[in-house]
Amino acid sequence: MLTEEQWSVGTIAAVIGAIGVFGFGFYEFVIAPFWGRRSLRHPCRAWFLIPSTTTQEHCVFAEQDHREHYVEEVTLPAHSESDIEIEVLYQPSVSFAYSAMYFGCNEQNNLDLDTKPLIRTRTHKDAAIA
Repeated sequence: MLTEEQWSVGTIAAVIGAIGVFGFGFYEFVIAPFWGRRSLRHPCRAWFLIPSTTTQEHCVFAEQDHREHYVEEVTLPAHSESDIEIEVLYQPSVSFAYSAMYFGCNEQNNLDLDTKPLIRTRTHKDAAIA
């Protein structure tokens, strides 16, 4: 057992430094990778938005009222000639960069490659709120 005279300031600093290095290493190589893998199991929650009637947006695929609704499933009308806008809401649990995609179909002919959907992408670099 060490007496009080043997516990110098240098010894105490060395013990605190060793504990700090061990703790940082444990966090960096064990805890951080574990939480990173765990958060990627469910990277976000997503809903479809049905707008309220007060926003002046007409929704073709759902009945509207004075409140906006967040639903997990949407059924769209088949063989529709009109454009349908679908709003998707994301609540991310990890940081990411998002992009906007626009799909467009004219006539649906599976044999003609010129009438396949046209995809245009715009990328926005922005960190999500965790």
